[in-house]
Amino acid sequence: MAYRDDNRPMCPVCDAALEPMELRREIDINFRPRNGLLPPRPPLQLAPWTQWTCSSCTGTMLEADHLAMLVDQAAGDVRALASRWSDVDKPGRRCPSCAGAMATMAIAGVELERCPRHGAWLAAGVLDRVLAAVQPLPQP
Repeated sequence: MAYRDDNRPMCPVCDAALEPMELRREIDINFRPRNGLLPPRPPLQLAPWTQWTCSSCTGTMLEADHLAMLVDQAAGDVRALASRWSDVDKPGRRCPSCAGAMATMAIAGVELERCPRHGAWLAAGVLDRVLAAVQPLPQP
């Protein structure tokens, strides 16, 4: 991934260099039948991803898959991220990674900005507000 300064993405709010944090996740894929005949399998390692954070304004750039995983966990169900957001008719900032225009979106009524190539920019406190606002699908 190329960045504007060929080194680090820049914060779209305060223009400071963003700090990377590599995140890793694993999933326990063991199915334990009642008879116990299958041996345990090691956890499945997911590909790492990078979260970029501004140490000055505390905004965060998340890859879309990472944001989707966090929202799914908070809502208690799994859905495509695109089904959770709505377009907001408001200009967005520039993407920290490519300087392209980001679209303003809302998830559960909370606005954030999204680059189709690099993920979502969440200003300080926006991730917490999104995770608190998402609701699971109603049960039939």
